[in-house]
Amino acid sequence: MSCPEDHFSAIAPQYSRGRFGYPSGLFDFLSTLCREHDLAWDCATGNGQSATALAERFKRVVATDISSEMLARGRPHSKVAYRCEPAESSTLETGSVDLVTVAQALHWIDHERFWAELERVSKRGAIFSYWSYLWPSVGEEIDAWLSQFRTLIGPHWPQKSQLVHREYRELAIPFAPIPSPGFEISASWRREDYVAHLESWSAVRYAREAGLCGPIEELFSKLEEAWPSADTRRVRWPLLMGVYRIK
Repeated sequence: MSCPEDHFSAIAPQYSRGRFGYPSGLFDFLSTLCREHDLAWDCATGNGQSATALAERFKRVVATDISSEMLARGRPHSKVAYRCEPAESSTLETGSVDLVTVAQALHWIDHERFWAELERVSKRGAIFSYWSYLWPSVGEEIDAWLSQFRTLIGPHWPQKSQLVHREYRELAIPFAPIPSPGFEISASWRREDYVAHLESWSAVRYAREAGLCGPIEELFSKLEEAWPSADTRRVRWPLLMGVYRIK
């Protein structure tokens, strides 16, 4: 199944390998805000990176995505039910949800319809949270290489990606904001892990489809010179995060 805003079904294997989980402290923080812990909805779940973490803190988790290919690679968990359906029109019961999360995907969603859906499915006092990350940082040399890579693929980002690139600054969310602490993702990666992450970007898919395979591979060859395959390096991403009480 694919939809107009489904940019990842065609690269589902790369996405599954190149994406990661999020800090446990983030889920602990969200859990403490919830009055009840019966049901969490992880919207646009991808491969379930957040859904399985939520399942350790909630009785049930519904994880939805528009891509059946992505859901087929979802991380299994006895408390997680994967459903192929859009964020704006879910099969969740009215007034049933304690927490709604959207990780690295809010920019793809039709916001006005989604806000209405959140109002419908949420219990009184339910929490909504989104988070996203931008560019990985490794060190001066690799970050300079990444700047070249970003310039090459830059014209091929889908238009809605600009919303996250601008850190959601123009997005009007009609719920009561809640202050949140800062979180960071970090990972110890080899070069092949870093490349897998880049290959999971939608812009890389579209750049390749536009005929830029040669220039992309040339840049990857330069990265091999700067980052020996046996070396493990710390990669960091600061998280952009918003937290709101829906009702």
